[in-house]
Amino acid sequence: MDLRADRLTKRYGRTVTALDAVSFSVSGPASVAVTGPSGSGKSTLLRLLAGRERPTRGRVRVDGRSPRRAGALGFVAQRDDLDPGALALSAAAVDPGGPHLRERTEALLARLGVPTDVAVRELAAGDRRLLTVAGVLATGPRLLLADEPAAELDAAAADRVADLLLGTVGSGTLLVLATHDDALAARCGRRLVLERGRLVDPG
Repeated sequence: MDLRADRLTKRYGRTVTALDAVSFSVSGPASVAVTGPSGSGKSTLLRLLAGRERPTRGRVRVDGRSPRRAGALGFVAQRDDLDPGALALSAAAVDPGGPHLRERTEALLARLGVPTDVAVRELAAGDRRLLTVAGVLATGPRLLLADEPAAELDAAAADRVADLLLGTVGSGTLLVLATHDDALAARCGRRLVLERGRLVDPG
């Protein structure tokens, strides 16, 4: 898996530049942390890498293709969009009609200690985060992008999520995560540092 960003620039309106000519490349399996202060462009970068937004200038290539055409790409957003009335397992499964995917999701949730037979609205914020992560990991992505995956989790839950994410690298996944957590970033093989939308340290 090869991921390349070429002079990625993202502007909102005429005055806000969220990213300014960011370039880097990484080949997987590997783990990469994107760090920097709030407002530095971390989340914007991940959304562009995932194809969730289009750059104002520059481009992203995943194995030579645009993110929208790349297969086996998983994205863990900073905020979940789970159905609060759905049972946890149904909400987490990306394709509830796929029995094998549902089984993998259930196994991951059991490993994380998240109940599967209660409504999403009854789960603590940390368990909702674990639910989202498990649903994405169950699809077996070769490129996994995670935006603040340990946010809103206590230390024990954050460690379980970190172990789960970093463990995917051993199975051939290229993991890129945005985080404020220095301990999590230190566990990654490479760190990219953003400041005011610019890549100041390419790792």
